[in-house]
Amino acid sequence: MNETTTGYELKFDEDASGNPAYAGGISWGNDGRNKPSTLTGIAGYDNVGSNNQLSATVEKIIVCRMAEPQQKQWFFYLARCADGSLYSGIAVDPVKRMDVHNAGKGARYTRSRLPVVMVYSEPLPDQSSALKREALVRKWSRQKKEALIASTLSGEA
Repeated sequence: MNETTTGYELKFDEDASGNPAYAGGISWGNDGRNKPSTLTGIAGYDNVGSNNQLSATVEKIIVCRMAEPQQKQWFFYLARCADGSLYSGIAVDPVKRMDVHNAGKGARYTRSRLPVVMVYSEPLPDQSSALKREALVRKWSRQKKEALIASTLSGEA
């Protein structure tokens, strides 16, 4: 969604050489009606090399709203450790996370139970959802966790 709306235009004063002043880092106050009421910023360097305060008249500002960046998809996963225990976690890339666990650089729990194998993963829209799902599944009995794993292996999930 790239959308452009028109507001006020700026006319910049000239520097000592007669060139338009360069505005970097312009910000403006808001009068409560979503219209700029004050304008502040710093002009670029003039020929003397001093930093001048920006002076401009406000006529029209063009505001561009860029598309919001895509959120990372998060995953809740279950891994089976070498001793048969189950470890739950979340990650953006669960395959890479398994590599980290198996390199002995993951969670302390898995370091002494290598190797670990991912037996279940579930995509979720954001980190918060993944953390909530992990908290919920951690409360389940081992039997219920094993049923979740079995349902995905049989294609029921």
